[in-house]
Amino acid sequence: MLVDQIWFTQKRPDQSTELYPLTDFHVRNDLAIDKAYLDGRFGAVPFLPSNEEMTLQGDEQCQDS
Repeated sequence: MLVDQIWFTQKRPDQSTELYPLTDFHVRNDLAIDKAYLDGRFGAVPFLPSNEEMTLQGDEQCQDS
């Protein structure tokens, strides 16, 4: 994986978006970048719905079809 190809976005309080590359951080070669990202080590942590919310949304989509 080429770390110079990974970019993050983060919403600012004024609703603008900040864009910054992984190369702004000093990462070890053996770092699991995906796990570090989900742990919030680079900011820009995704807001993921809970499993229950995802199931409910999937059920609604099936009923709409």
